[in-house]
Amino acid sequence: MERDKVFTNFISDNRELMREIETALLRLRQLPDDAAIAGSIPCATRAIRKLANFHGYQHIVAFSCVFECVLDRVRNAESRAEADLIALLLACCEHISRLVGQLPASDASTPSSMLAEHLERSLDLIHQLRRHHAYRQDLKKTWSQANGGYWSDEVSPAEGALRTSR
Repeated sequence: MERDKVFTNFISDNRELMREIETALLRLRQLPDDAAIAGSIPCATRAIRKLANFHGYQHIVAFSCVFECVLDRVRNAESRAEADLIALLLACCEHISRLVGQLPASDASTPSSMLAEHLERSLDLIHQLRRHHAYRQDLKKTWSQANGGYWSDEVSPAEGALRTSR
């Protein structure tokens, strides 16, 4: 019973944070130079990543890490919040919501078949983010802090985690 409540809280918290992120991204599309809006988004994304990590959903952690790094670049004014980037970030929000929405309530591990379904979309979005912004050094720092220092220059940790989760 307690496990069900924890899971329900995770889903509820994630939905609330995703609404915050989506609302902020839509506002940022209208006001791309607003530092306060840009600054609020990575905090919510970090909370999603930490919640997913606490519950053992590493495929969500891996994808959120890449998403967070690009948002950090926007917050730090290293990247401009242009319409095409906002559209890509909104697609990432939708993908994270789908990943969370399809988690099994009865077990902290996600079935391989479900991971395989989302793997292609995750990798596609990661490659789009990678093409849109050079984020590799930020990703290396964020991933290393979150995952005990693991990093491979041949395969990004997000891609590695997603590939090995299949």
